[in-house]
Amino acid sequence: MLYTMEIKELDEAFMTAARRDAVAKALVLAKDTKVELRGLAGSSPAMVFASLASLGHPLMVVGDSLDDAGYLYQDLVKILGEEAVMMFPSGYKRDIKYGRVDPPSQIMRIETLNHWNDDPKLRVVVTYPEAMAEKVASREALSDHTL
Repeated sequence: MLYTMEIKELDEAFMTAARRDAVAKALVLAKDTKVELRGLAGSSPAMVFASLASLGHPLMVVGDSLDDAGYLYQDLVKILGEEAVMMFPSGYKRDIKYGRVDPPSQIMRIETLNHWNDDPKLRVVVTYPEAMAEKVASREALSDHTL
């Protein structure tokens, strides 16, 4: 008989309290330096990021591409739950250079930014470089131009 494990069960077995503490301690000690975790494959990056989600403020995770960010997002949702993870996509279809605006993605960007400051359940925001390269209106500019 074959036994299959869900990612949440695997996370609980893999990320023990000692491992969570070691990763958190490495980040605290590193402060302004770079922390690099090597040899992580498959869903293991999501498990590490999920263990860091209890730092008290949202964690931003940047995937190498839209596809990588999508996989990270799905794994994190399975581990932490839908209310704890949000996606910050590009506001354009395909690529910013084509200039085709994607209204659903723009709405998702706005929702994510609104939850960033106001939602205590939000623990992880997943994005990718192209989405981060787009300009975001400041809170002051947004309030000045909102009826």
